[in-house]
Amino acid sequence: MARLTHNARVASVLWLDDDSGIISLGEDGMISRWSRTSFNHWTWAQMVDIGVKPNYQEKDSGMRLAYFKDKVAVSLPSVGVKVWFWSKGAGCWQAQRPILRPNVTALTFIEDGSTLLGGTVDGVLWACEIPNGIIRACAFLKAKIFSIDVNPAKTQALISCHGVSRLIGLQAEKRGKLEQSYVNKDTESSPHQVRTFGACFTARGQGVLFGDIKGCALIWDAKKGSLVYGLDHGLREEGCGEDSPNGGCIVTGTKTGLLSWWSQPAYANTGQSFLCPFFTVR
Repeated sequence: MARLTHNARVASVLWLDDDSGIISLGEDGMISRWSRTSFNHWTWAQMVDIGVKPNYQEKDSGMRLAYFKDKVAVSLPSVGVKVWFWSKGAGCWQAQRPILRPNVTALTFIEDGSTLLGGTVDGVLWACEIPNGIIRACAFLKAKIFSIDVNPAKTQALISCHGVSRLIGLQAEKRGKLEQSYVNKDTESSPHQVRTFGACFTARGQGVLFGDIKGCALIWDAKKGSLVYGLDHGLREEGCGEDSPNGGCIVTGTKTGLLSWWSQPAYANTGQSFLCPFFTVR
């Protein structure tokens, strides 16, 4: 459909709210906006140039991108989190007060864009109102946080660490409280048997997609924390997953380039333990 060329390795990509395009972050610090003007035509515009020098010796630049309507934030490993607001009057993105918290490994906006939720390499989950709030620790998970996903109701967050994903409350009275964990008890003593990727909610928040055992991606009951389904790719390779916005299907990708669409379970007692993809692309 389209190939969107960058001048440096891409660190992160996010959809715009109205699906009219994407925002991308390059390892050279360039934040770009790609707008889809027709089915196969995209236009590029520069949003912000952070001006960092890419280090191609590292597999991961350590930069993370977060976006919400007229706000964008980027974490830099040794600096902290830089934030910009769109100014209609000036017609440009204006820098705000940075959050001086280094080694941020996951980042997202919550509470309608008024607050940033972040995770660090040492397992601290924190929240900070922007632009002038005080950073506050929400939970101490004692392991690197590498992804955050928020449920459709905006009341809970999935926090992914190596071998385990945790459901953490976001509402005022429950903020930072552990509500559920997703870990395979059979492999808990040998976590290397389970490959992990960033957990995400499925079926409108009823399920959690997290973990991979010998090419079988795992789906958990969000409330009970029990393993309910497996997406069997028939391959010994790690994949990653994403839930469609309307809850219609699950999309997974593997290291060998297999992209699969899966129909979502109804979370009723169907008697099925494994699901089959209805469409695949290599």
